[in-house]
Amino acid sequence: MGIDIILSYLIYFSKYLLVSLFLYLFGRSFFLILQSLSNKYTFIGLDIFFTKSNIIYPIFGFFFLGNTLLILNFFLPLKSYIVYLICFAIILLNLLETNFEKKVNYFSLVGFIAIPMILLISTYDTNFHYDAGYYHLGTQNWLRESNIILGFVNIFWPYGVGSIYEYVSSFFWIDKSLQSLHFINLIFISSFFSFCFYHSIYLKNSKLKYVTHFLLVYSFIDNFGISGGRNGFIYIEGITAFDNAVGIIFYFVSIFSLVRIKYEKYEPIELVSLFTLFVLAIQLKISSALVSILFLKYLYSFIKSREIKLKNIFSLFSLNIFFIFGWLLKNYLTSGCLIFPINLTCKNNFS
Repeated sequence: MGIDIILSYLIYFSKYLLVSLFLYLFGRSFFLILQSLSNKYTFIGLDIFFTKSNIIYPIFGFFFLGNTLLILNFFLPLKSYIVYLICFAIILLNLLETNFEKKVNYFSLVGFIAIPMILLISTYDTNFHYDAGYYHLGTQNWLRESNIILGFVNIFWPYGVGSIYEYVSSFFWIDKSLQSLHFINLIFISSFFSFCFYHSIYLKNSKLKYVTHFLLVYSFIDNFGISGGRNGFIYIEGITAFDNAVGIIFYFVSIFSLVRIKYEKYEPIELVSLFTLFVLAIQLKISSALVSILFLKYLYSFIKSREIKLKNIFSLFSLNIFFIFGWLLKNYLTSGCLIFPINLTCKNNFS
């Protein structure tokens, strides 16, 4: 019995590593493309807001994969082998820049091995979220079986929401158990705790050390709060739920904006990284638009600093702007609203 449990756990871990590695390489490809578009700046291997970039590469990979799938879904169902070929071709862009960090240290062991191994224990008792059967799995199945559906919202109104999370999830229907959908959520949580470990323990004299210490103390105290805790801190949700991902991205955009506003040092890679995370937050859940207050303050300070010309900012943003246009067009064709379900953005002129 014990051997069976160990073997099943090792299978879970190997699957998790494959999904995590795929998103990591996809995120690295994203920065390689941005680097080629800017034709001026180097992005690979640089720290992002005092943080090792490989900690959050999987999150950028999630963004890039989700938006790539969104664009492809205008023409193809997402289970098409052509979609998978295109995505694997994008990963091969990493061969253009093979300067990977080869040094293995205790941070690598903790951040990329130990933390995921602990989180993966949840695989044994995590079930589907109650919204999975309500609309999440239905949305993902439609995406897999069909290209974009005009008036998708008329089939069932929650289909009009169409979070970017649904596109990535539909891509990872690897087996009938759909455990890989749980791994996506764990990748966000793992990146978050790797970030906390990096700044609270590993990196000496980190400018985010005390903020991270406070966050970890709060996470401990929250376990003994009202009704047993879980009053706002991250917890492992049921499969297909993505509130964790929203909260983590919201936190990253907030803390990264504040730390650069405070220290007044502006880098091109951080500008495009923060803009990417900001767009991702809104694509995950429209209520995340609240974080635009901090992002716009950061953007204003960046432009005011004159560290980079305005035309260069647009070149850095060009890929994301293309994705935003695709996102808004998708919303309009499927729901009649640029941002569903905000009435001010709706124009019901479809038959």
